Amino acid sequence: MNGPLRDDPAGPAALERVGAAAVERALRAGATHAEACLGSARALSVRVNGGAIESVKQSATRGLGLRVLLGGAPGFVTSTDLSLDSLDGLARHAVALARFSTPDEANAFPTPDEAAGGPAPDHGLVDPAVAGHPPPHRLKNGRAQ
Repeated sequence: MNGPLRDDPAGPAALERVGAAAVERALRAGATHAEACLGSARALSVRVNGGAIESVKQSATRGLGLRVLLGGAPGFVTSTDLSLDSLDGLARHAVALARFSTPDEANAFPTPDEAAGGPAPDHGLVDPAVAGHPPPHRLKNGRAQ
């Protein structure tokens, strides 16, 4: 196995590429500044009654938020369509919304000095080993409890 999420199309590397592409398209569409926030979540729910599995549900979601500034005026859009083809329209939409927004000097992104605080602390909220367990292993562990 290549390790958890390494080649996953919703994994960190793929989401980072989508985010960079979204920001690039927003800047080309006329934004002064742009940032992307992407997320991916997976869920597995197993309902057990009397030691027998009643139901198994598995789901996955991913999404993108794109925030732009145009002379201090914000525009924000979200989408679950992360295809590269959809990003141009999404970027144009964010810039169009910014054109209708009121500029405010308080609308700003962090400066490089403000952002230079280093990586965010690890609060231990995610156990990467869990992502590497296939659903059958999770089912076996669920029945054992």
